[in-house]
Amino acid sequence: MIKEVVIDEKFQPTKVFDGLNVGDMIKIPYEKGRHASLRSIASRKNRDERLMKNLKGKMDKMYCVSKEEFPGYTTIMKIK
Repeated sequence: MIKEVVIDEKFQPTKVFDGLNVGDMIKIPYEKGRHASLRSIASRKNRDERLMKNLKGKMDKMYCVSKEEFPGYTTIMKIK
């Protein structure tokens, strides 16, 4: 399911990741700094999943962040 998030004063990037189900995609308006912070959060969450043995290898991912999927948006995807 594809959802679009509106940025306001209540926006918390970590909360966006918590509400994802497998196969979901979240579109957030692109901003360079925001994109970098979302990539950092995804990286940390993937690391935590590896430590909990939910992911097998270093190349295995659960969360992915892309700016090419929808031009003008940062897209967050939950793969597994």
